[in-house]
Amino acid sequence: MIRLGKKEDRKGLEELFDLCFPGEKDFTHWFFQRVWKAENTLLYEEGYIQAMLQVLPVQLRQGEFHGRGLYVYGVGTHPACRGKGLAGALLEEARKEGTERGMDLLMLIPQEPSLFDYYRRFGYRTAFWVEERQVKARREEEGRLSSAGPEDLPEVAELYGKALGTLFSVDRTPEDFALQQELYGDKALVLRRDGRLTAWGCIEPAGEAWRVCEALGPDALRLAAAALERVGAQTGLCRLLPQNDPKPFAMALPLTPAGEKLLEQKAGYCNLLFN
Repeated sequence: MIRLGKKEDRKGLEELFDLCFPGEKDFTHWFFQRVWKAENTLLYEEGYIQAMLQVLPVQLRQGEFHGRGLYVYGVGTHPACRGKGLAGALLEEARKEGTERGMDLLMLIPQEPSLFDYYRRFGYRTAFWVEERQVKARREEEGRLSSAGPEDLPEVAELYGKALGTLFSVDRTPEDFALQQELYGDKALVLRRDGRLTAWGCIEPAGEAWRVCEALGPDALRLAAAALERVGAQTGLCRLLPQNDPKPFAMALPLTPAGEKLLEQKAGYCNLLFN
């Protein structure tokens, strides 16, 4: 049976998250404490929770044009129940849920490149891209790199808006950045030059290497290089806005004419959506 979540489902959902996404127990606990809401959960239950996904509301924009969407997140099936089409049934239910809620589109970030083909079967198409570059570590001599604090977040949100301009993107508020700053801790960084905030970014371990998972602003590459130097890495991969050589990152399924309009631009950007 497919149904919306209830508060009493939390324990079972956390256990299923740990089964489906091993090695992320700390993040799972944080997500269920700070982000999870029962009404944004769809699950399949037959005696126990066999499959799940989240539908998290997001605000979308393309210049002055705005829309609403649901971020389909945490799609997972119990290992003993895979191959039965449960995830597909939940994806179809998510489409119905989005339509009933008046959303313009659904979006998701495939966990593996091979999953792009899987989600195309349900009508999703590539809509969001990132640029990935190898960056060499370098000490920042002209600016001041520091961990982002609450006092920086209104400027970070303003910087984000300016950096994206008219690019199709997920809108972010200072509250959204506060969640990201909480999640990344001292690995959420800002760079200031002459007292002005010129870059924002986050760095995280990626296996035995380091990845700057987002760098935005006029000094994005300077921040990335300084962030790598700060953690003692020599080089690392950096994700930037799509420019010269974009890489497919996320997909979308339009539900309304407004959703179709948002997808007219072929180089949208989304990132740091608990992916």
